[in-house]
Amino acid sequence: MVWLDTTKPKAQSLPLIERILATGRLTRQDHLQLVSVILSDHHLDDTERLQINRILDGIQVGTFHLSND
Repeated sequence: MVWLDTTKPKAQSLPLIERILATGRLTRQDHLQLVSVILSDHHLDDTERLQINRILDGIQVGTFHLSND
């Protein structure tokens, strides 16, 4: 079972989003963090929510590559 630290401030998720958008790659841990942020943080602005949704959609269509690292 994977435990996520959901007490991290939202500001820490932004560099993660920017890195994924820039590189087109994310780890399984990155994926879990994104899902956790979008499911638990009700204070995401529209831009942040759109960026996360873009990444998650990109995984499904193959635009973003999910690695085991």
